[in-house]
This record gives sequence, C-alpha cells and structure tokens, in this order.
Amino acid sequence: MGTGDVGIEKIIKEAQKQGTAYLVIEDESSRSVEQIPLSVAFIKKVMGQD
Repeated sequence: MGTGDVGIEKIIKEAQKQGTAYLVIEDESSRSVEQIPLSVAFIKKVMGQD
C-alpha cells in the first residue's frame, strides 16, 4: 500500500479529516499475510499513529 498510482495517502488523510471511523484493507493476493502488516504500518504512519 502506498506504492501505486492511486494516491492513497491523500485519500487516507481526507478520510481522517472527515471523521471516518474505520479503514478496510482488502487483500485477496497469495501474499496477503506478508502485505497486510505493511499496509497497516503505512496507514498508521499516514495517520500519525506510528
């Protein structure tokens, strides 16, 4: 998460600003066990919770 073209960091910051209570990570890849902790760490960093 955070390495693609979507601009997820801006989306997360706007969601936080709007008071979004939950963010959902959907990962159906064969590497989800490795990728989800990286995604959680990225979200925490963007939200200032690292």
